[in-house]
Formats: sequence, C-alpha cells, structure tokens
Amino acid sequence: MKHAHWLGLLVITSSLLVLALVLTSCGSDDDPETAGIDPKTFIVKTWKLSGGGTIEKDGTDVSADYSGLELTFVSAGTYTSKNGGLLFRSSGTWRWKSTDATVLLLDGELEVNVKEITATNFHSQFNLSEDYAAGGRSKGVIGPYEVTLKGAN
Repeated sequence: MKHAHWLGLLVITSSLLVLALVLTSCGSDDDPETAGIDPKTFIVKTWKLSGGGTIEKDGTDVSADYSGLELTFVSAGTYTSKNGGLLFRSSGTWRWKSTDATVLLLDGELEVNVKEITATNFHSQFNLSEDYAAGGRSKGVIGPYEVTLKGAN
C-alpha cells in the first residue's frame, strides 16, 4: 500500500511536469508587434545602409562604396535613393511582382528577390544586368548583389 501511494504521487508529479513543459513550448515565436501584418506593407518606409546594413557584390563587401545609402519607398509605387551610386537610380517605380512579398520589381525590369522583410530588416538579392545598367550605369556594377538595409521609420 505504501508503495502504491508513492507510485501514485510520482505519476501525478511526472504528469504535471510534462504538461507544464508542453504548455510552455506552445507559445508563438512571432514578434507581437508584427504578428498578423502583411509583409508587403513593410516596404513602405525609408531603408538605410547605416545601422548594420551591408552590400555585397560577388560575395565581396562593397558597403563603403554606398556610404549613406537610403532607399525610400512610398505607397504610390515610387521610390527615391540617396547615395545609391551607380547601383540604384535616384528615383523610379516599384511594385510587388509576387503576391507573397518575395519578388519586388524596380522600374519594371529589375527583379529583386526578397529574402527577408520585417519592420526593421530588408534583405534582398538581385543580379544587375547589362540591360538595366545601360540606363546610365557603368558596366563595373553589373553582377550579383546581396543587400541588407535597416528600417529607419
């Protein structure tokens, strides 16, 4: 009888411990400030290279070539850039090519693959082609880029 009592307590205690572990692991990993927000809406703001952003061409960090870079996207489907060098036009148009916020189309021709977009981080990859670069750009900027910008507002 005595062993049955202790065995019963052990089973109940173990069950409660397992239940507590299950309940604490069922929480949401979403950022409460951005949960439920359509990621496509995050693009409309000013994005800056400063504050931890990077630009890589062919795997080489070229961020110093774009010091002070800012890209501002407005809801009307236009954008402007400051200190974009030969990489980004000073102004142009943008739209989502995909419905799931994975491909952004700049100026009707440059496909930007969006790897991550949150309220504070915009990570993208694109391949600057000769056709796009022909709009007054140097052939020296042609190639694959990986760009991470930080949200400013």
